[in-house]
Amino acid sequence: MNSISLDNIISTNSVFEKENRDDFYFGEKLLSLYNRYFQNIDNQLTNEFENHLKILFGITFELKELRDNFVETGNLINLFPTAYFHTTYLKLEQILDGVYDFPIEKIKQIQYFYYAYRYNRNLWESGEKNLVENHWKRHFEQCEHKISKYDFKKYLGYIIATGIEAHVEYDLARALQFSIKNRHNTSLSEEEFLKEISREFFKTEVIFPKVTERTNADICKAGLCSKLWLDLFTKSFGRKITKIFISPFSKQNIFTDLDVIEKRNQILEKINQENFYGIYGELLINQPIIDTEVLLEKGNLLIKI
Repeated sequence: MNSISLDNIISTNSVFEKENRDDFYFGEKLLSLYNRYFQNIDNQLTNEFENHLKILFGITFELKELRDNFVETGNLINLFPTAYFHTTYLKLEQILDGVYDFPIEKIKQIQYFYYAYRYNRNLWESGEKNLVENHWKRHFEQCEHKISKYDFKKYLGYIIATGIEAHVEYDLARALQFSIKNRHNTSLSEEEFLKEISREFFKTEVIFPKVTERTNADICKAGLCSKLWLDLFTKSFGRKITKIFISPFSKQNIFTDLDVIEKRNQILEKINQENFYGIYGELLINQPIIDTEVLLEKGNLLIKI
């Protein structure tokens, strides 16, 4: 399936039209959480935190546009961003609900993590595929393969799996290390700060069953697979079935929500590495950084509605 240019999918205005404010994801709940949060925090923190939060809103809405495209068209390159959208949205809810003791730090981690995906996706869409990092090149290539109907259900799981591997196994440690070195809170040493952030890191685990549930529902909406089949092989209760029957038969990894949690937790051991390496043992580039002006613009549009 051919990919679609991000410029044709991600628009500045469609997400922010007033009639779209009351849907499930971007309704009054989100805005009320936003308003309540800022009524209860120190005013000195508000301006800086709000600036980071606007970028996070922008990231969430960009991912929502990709998710909406997947639901409408079944475009497989936007299958992983569908799961990524649900993950980011649920983290945003957690932040606004006061779950994290270091909310700015959590947002910066999410930002840098997203920048790696957006950087590589931009290169892929612009035709500069030779510059795409190999872990993402493998994923994007798989998204564009033509496959038979017989293989399709396994293939959906494999596409998500290669996206998870690319983002968690290769992007995450690099992004976390960069966020620690560029942290907002400089009163703690890096070692002390890492201990605090590690505790925060585990608070995210509770969202992954919801991510799986919502992603499976979106795949069903796109008309690509029944939700019953997806739930059986991607939720934690289907883990043994997946490991015994699906992955060996297909010779491809298919991850459940428990697998994602385990992969994330293993990353904490890699944060202090001097260098990070890709799928072929190649040295990864430094943490990608993208222009945040468009993200801020989208965040501002939401806040002003």
